[in-house]
Amino acid sequence: MNRRRISYIIIIFTVMFAFAGVYGVYLDVHDDKSVNEDEPFYFELVHSGIRDTLIPWKNPDGDYDLFLPSYGRLSDLILRVNGTKWLIFDGRPIKTGKSFPDKEFDEPYTLRIGDADYTLTFHSSKNVAALFVTVKDEDYYITKNKDRKEKATANFISEDGEESTGELSATIKGHGNSTWLADKKPYQIKLDKSRSILGMGDAKKWLLIANAYDATNMRNKIIYDLSNELFSEWSVKGEYADVYLNGRYNGLYLITEKIEKGDNRISKEADFVVEQETAKRDDEADYMTTKDIAIQVVEPENYDDDTLIEISDTIQQMEDSFFYPGSEWKTIIDMDSWAKKYLIDEFSGNFDADKLSSYMYAMEDSGRLKIYGGPVWDYDKAFMQEDSVDEPYLFAAAATYRRRNVVTPYYKALFEKPAFRKHVAKVYKKELRPLLEALVKDGYDELSDRLYSANVNNFYRCQPFIPPVGYTHKDLKSAIAAVKRYINARIHVMDDKWINGSTYHIVGIEPEERGKIREYEVKDGNMFDKFPDAGYYDIAEPVWYDNETGEEYDQPFVPRGDIYLYLKKQPKEAQ
Repeated sequence: MNRRRISYIIIIFTVMFAFAGVYGVYLDVHDDKSVNEDEPFYFELVHSGIRDTLIPWKNPDGDYDLFLPSYGRLSDLILRVNGTKWLIFDGRPIKTGKSFPDKEFDEPYTLRIGDADYTLTFHSSKNVAALFVTVKDEDYYITKNKDRKEKATANFISEDGEESTGELSATIKGHGNSTWLADKKPYQIKLDKSRSILGMGDAKKWLLIANAYDATNMRNKIIYDLSNELFSEWSVKGEYADVYLNGRYNGLYLITEKIEKGDNRISKEADFVVEQETAKRDDEADYMTTKDIAIQVVEPENYDDDTLIEISDTIQQMEDSFFYPGSEWKTIIDMDSWAKKYLIDEFSGNFDADKLSSYMYAMEDSGRLKIYGGPVWDYDKAFMQEDSVDEPYLFAAAATYRRRNVVTPYYKALFEKPAFRKHVAKVYKKELRPLLEALVKDGYDELSDRLYSANVNNFYRCQPFIPPVGYTHKDLKSAIAAVKRYINARIHVMDDKWINGSTYHIVGIEPEERGKIREYEVKDGNMFDKFPDAGYYDIAEPVWYDNETGEEYDQPFVPRGDIYLYLKKQPKEAQ
């Protein structure tokens, strides 16, 4: 081989190795195609052979926070820097692709990227699983289109990091109604194949419940766990997970089963599943009953006109039986499930009880359809949400109204039937009361302690979408304590009603016309004195009246039955 040919070969190999080296550096820096190149830096979390992307959150102060899942350690982090090869952390240059130094959690460290100075704080979750969802459109999670669907991969990892589903092919879309307005949005994930998730039964559809109205993240979980102990039929289960969307920590979610027919869900033998949506009107509802109850058909998903007529006739027959004399209602509904649903709603002070997110389904029994109450759903607005619950208003699920002229009659009608009240008392004393005893003795504190670290991170990252505005993560303990005080106060009233047999009346108060009605339970013979401060409405001497009779009431007074009072308009000269 002549000298010139050898020189050419050396030059060619030199160029190839140089290109390979440059290409290798490029791959080292840009190996995660899901990360926007505008991100100055990010991390890979390497655990048990799995690499998951973690993108720091730039907080409102302009500094960075990185939220690690329960199993994550700082020594498992590999730094990735976009646009340069290194950054300076805590006074020490760290090159892209290198492991990160082991530091303390919740301590701000200095960070320099180019000529800009920041702080970087690491946060660690505990005792909850993690869910990593990757979608092609990395801005998907802030979309305003709830019904938009995106192909995705989902990886559920246990809290200790030992179990992983691997990347599951799925579709993700928005979920919920009012919670979709929050920054922390709820989602539905539909897997391509049925799979058991976090110990729950195999299924394709799973819901990522944001609990955006619940600063404690505990309300729904408490009710779902109680219901699984209380109901003999299927009830929704839920387990917690820190959710990462395209590497970004999006908060603590409750991963729940979906209300639908199927294996590990409502029996496939169910004839239909419907949702009571009283807030809807004729043009929105699938069917409006004669009592103006809006009914939405959940199952079957695709139904024809004849099927809708059959479902409507069955629901109407049930409604009619509630208000006709006689005992036909006993042959139409499953009284046990309705009694248990009623008690869950009354215990939790569920604002939506008998109005929204209230489910029913029909099963054949002895040759005819029976309508079951439940499954229970959506309790993130229950258990009070006010600043102080030392003396909470404890409205009953038997209340007739939530707003003026919005009727919610089913519980009220059942409540007036002695056989139903007798069964409710029996179920409360024999079945629900022991579960509540366990909840207040150990269960509530165990749940709040287990969730605390994950809750702190969520509280810091995701402002609760509830009043009072201005919650900070420092208020978390007071929010948790407030729910516990509510539970204790509620049990006291329910014991008096369902074990001691005391009679209670409902007093509804509407401070503003067309406003929300607060409903209080007042023991028979006791004085009602919880009138709002009318001075807030610039009325020196407020007058409260019964909308049905026109009778005016002094403050305070002793109610002799259920009553709803409204603040009387006054001429300006009287104000």
